[in-house]
Amino acid sequence: MPQGQQVRNRTQQPGGGAAGLNGARSAGANGMAAGSPSTKVTELFATIGNKLLKKGAKGEAVEALQQLLNQAGARLEVDGDYGMATYRAVADFQRDRDLQVDGEVGRHTRTALKSALSGGRGGDRRRPGGGGRQSQQPGGERGGERPPQGGERSGQRQPGGANQGKDPRWLGIARSEVGVKEIPGRRHNPRVIEYHATTGKFNSDEVAWCSSFVNWVMEKAGYRGTGSALALSWKKWGKKLSKPAYGSIVVFSWGGGKGHVGFIVGKSGSTLQVLGGNQSNQVKVTSFGSGSVTAYVVPADYQVPDSAYDLTASGRADPGGVNSTR
Repeated sequence: MPQGQQVRNRTQQPGGGAAGLNGARSAGANGMAAGSPSTKVTELFATIGNKLLKKGAKGEAVEALQQLLNQAGARLEVDGDYGMATYRAVADFQRDRDLQVDGEVGRHTRTALKSALSGGRGGDRRRPGGGGRQSQQPGGERGGERPPQGGERSGQRQPGGANQGKDPRWLGIARSEVGVKEIPGRRHNPRVIEYHATTGKFNSDEVAWCSSFVNWVMEKAGYRGTGSALALSWKKWGKKLSKPAYGSIVVFSWGGGKGHVGFIVGKSGSTLQVLGGNQSNQVKVTSFGSGSVTAYVVPADYQVPDSAYDLTASGRADPGGVNSTR
């Protein structure tokens, strides 16, 4: 299959369930019959209620959420602290259920979690023709949580799907990784090693990992990447654009075969704001001059909405350059 085309990346378990954090469980796997949540699970959901839970939250509702995530396959310490571990468990759950990946638990994520613990796979999935981000309310709809993004995993996009909005699926996945950083000393961050698994058998977070990060993100979004740890390998991937677009992959060339790759999230004048890995040794948003850009690319089957070219500054971005990517 050509690079940049969408692929199915869900591993099927015997009986049809999907592997992963929230793989659908058979009756008895978590002590309940399919379609019938246990009394304990019902009580935990009652503790959460209709609260929007997100990073930084603390208390009984977070403890209940952590217990529910553990029943769905996570391995969290139940401490009532919505820290990075809980955030990542939620993001992984959302990613596997084709939900908007924001690491927050609102109505749609609660519904999907309840479905997973009832032995189902549903969870308020979008109907063909249903609106995506184009129906988002001013202010980001933070209180209600965005609806799931259906259709992209199978390679058959649903009418009215993600391409009509401004935020491509892969960008939500990339955003959920912000804050991942190298560990100083002899230890290595296992998350970075996981990124490297898409490009080779690198067991060190000291090996440049910008391309590994982009490969990992695109694979999670259902696309086949370049499979290379070389940033410049993205120059000929997918479909080239003549100018930067929100969510597009940008490739920089520093000369001598060296380069950098990340995702466009904003622009101010000739300065690009790029969300990427190995930027000052972490996943973050950094500003780069556009003079070293050698390509802007998107998946071959992705139709860039006109609004994606209307780039503005996207919050705070530390200045970067070749030295911040080495």
